Amino acid sequence: MVSEGLLGRKSGRGFYEYGDGPHREPDPERGLEAPTLDPTELARIDPSAEAILLRLFAQIANEAAFALEEEVGSRADMDTAMRLGFNWPRGPLELTELIGAKRAVGLLEALREAHGEAYRPAPQLTVMSAQGR
Repeated sequence: MVSEGLLGRKSGRGFYEYGDGPHREPDPERGLEAPTLDPTELARIDPSAEAILLRLFAQIANEAAFALEEEVGSRADMDTAMRLGFNWPRGPLELTELIGAKRAVGLLEALREAHGEAYRPAPQLTVMSAQGR
């Protein structure tokens, strides 16, 4: 999307077409709902999109779990802050639900083995994984 100049608000188009108002209509050429982890939909964007988004969402899930442990804010507060403050379509804990804690922990453990302790899963995320979330 970047190579096509679809930079979101900066260019007026991305996953969405941006008009004058606060409402965003899905880009009719893309025809997908963002964010998604559907491999078929992601392949339409870029062959490596699925791997990139899985890794990104796993790390977001991990940081959200650390923030919950540190009582930075409630789940609702964190999700609302990221939706309103950064214009994310979903908050970090909503992204955790999208990827699934079990899947996130598996990805983080693989990254930890390959790249070190910076990818250590948060204890709270491990608990969520064990609970089948």
